[in-house]
Amino acid sequence: MDNQDFNRIYDEHYRLVMATAKNIIDDDRLCEDVCQEVFIKFLRSGQGIDPQEIRFWLLRVTRNAALDYRRKLKLDVIKTEPIGEEEREGAMDKDPLRQILRREHGRKVLDALREHDPRGMEILIGIEIEGRTTEELAAQYDITPNNVRNRLYRARKWLKERFPREEGYF
Repeated sequence: MDNQDFNRIYDEHYRLVMATAKNIIDDDRLCEDVCQEVFIKFLRSGQGIDPQEIRFWLLRVTRNAALDYRRKLKLDVIKTEPIGEEEREGAMDKDPLRQILRREHGRKVLDALREHDPRGMEILIGIEIEGRTTEELAAQYDITPNNVRNRLYRARKWLKERFPREEGYF
């Protein structure tokens, strides 16, 4: 992997890595440390990663690195100010079994969406997790902003139909 490839991957995924770390550690400096560690690991082992799997590899490594930092520093709270009502409910949910079930259900949902519509899943993650705009994603995928909105709508609709909230884990 040359510098140009690494820089492109870094630019495309930096926000995702930072947002993922921020969900686990609410400290900007520590999130920067996690981000640096993740991209160093990627630089060292990135040649063997399938280009289609880079995003998921980065998410997994970021999550693990942030949790390691949290354990080392004995941080008590994942986030100090949850943004929405759903996050508030999740932060208040201290039952370890329920947390495990939510995580496994989340993986199941993302795997199913990736199987059904990989581009729709990437757009959903770009909007919901990375905080990117429809225009940014349209430029990245060489499609119109309206197409991005349509794919996002279809991905959300598909998820709601296949994974109703009544299951209680997502």
